[in-house]
Amino acid sequence: MKGDNISRFFTNKGKMRPPVQRVNVDFTIDMLKELDDIAKKMNISRQAMKKSYLRQALDQHYLAKSHRPTLKDTDIDGSLRE
Repeated sequence: MKGDNISRFFTNKGKMRPPVQRVNVDFTIDMLKELDDIAKKMNISRQAMKKSYLRQALDQHYLAKSHRPTLKDTDIDGSLRE
């Protein structure tokens, strides 16, 4: 099996995503407990819960402004263009 051709699994139809950047965020113990409780009910990780809620908040923000940035609105490093 080692060295088998796996090219049939790739279609070259996917999108390139900007690189992920790690960040540290401080949460209160109570907030973490809330996130953990919700994540457990949804059967997802705390990390997935934080990403999901942050995505929802960003979507609401851009919906209120009627514009969500796309890749064309960002620089090569992923930062928003002014």
